[in-house]
Amino acid sequence: MSRISNLTKVSLLLLGSTFLLGCQPASNAPSAPARTIQVSGDASLVEVPDRMQFTLSIRQEGQQLVQLKQTVDTITAALLQQLEQLNIAKQDISSYQLFTQPMYHYDNNKRELSGYLVSREMNIVLRNPDHYDSIVEFALAQGVTDVGMPRYDFSDARARYDEALAAAISVAKQKAELMASAAGAELGEVVQISEHSQAPRAVQTQAVEAFRSRAMADVSLPGTTQIEARVSVSFALR
Repeated sequence: MSRISNLTKVSLLLLGSTFLLGCQPASNAPSAPARTIQVSGDASLVEVPDRMQFTLSIRQEGQQLVQLKQTVDTITAALLQQLEQLNIAKQDISSYQLFTQPMYHYDNNKRELSGYLVSREMNIVLRNPDHYDSIVEFALAQGVTDVGMPRYDFSDARARYDEALAAAISVAKQKAELMASAAGAELGEVVQISEHSQAPRAVQTQAVEAFRSRAMADVSLPGTTQIEARVSVSFALR
């Protein structure tokens, strides 16, 4: 009899424990939303580019293919010699793009070979843009037929952009601190950073046409270039 009574007591205890557990609040209840602030930051550096790039094109047309190639090679050799005298590094010169193209004409709806076009492009990087005018003048005198538009950029463009990028993040933080203080809150740690800009590319100028017309004395002056960086930053609020 006592054994049955004890079993009854144990059953009642287990039922009571189950009831109490069922009355406990759920542990996965939604928490309050995190308090954050999102701001943008902009910064720019105004600098004078220290490097110039441009292209010299040599074109020869005629019927004697071997002679045309020899003429292009002779002009190329003279240019390379002149660039070497100006201490232009070999790695800053690309002169190996040689193209040969047949030219045709039509006689009574029949296509006939009329000659060849042989051309070569030389891409030159100048770390001292002061040499530009003398190089172009020499090139045109040797038989270069086209001078590409100069493009100015920075030899350390990535480092300069990184400097502007850091300044943009600093601007965003200052803005966030001001807004948080005005709202009676304190700025916490960074939650997210997004970049909305990129390192600068080469800037083209209309210097070549001015050089050919002799209308300006300092046509190769690059002026200034603005390096811009833009970010958005999210901060936690305390």
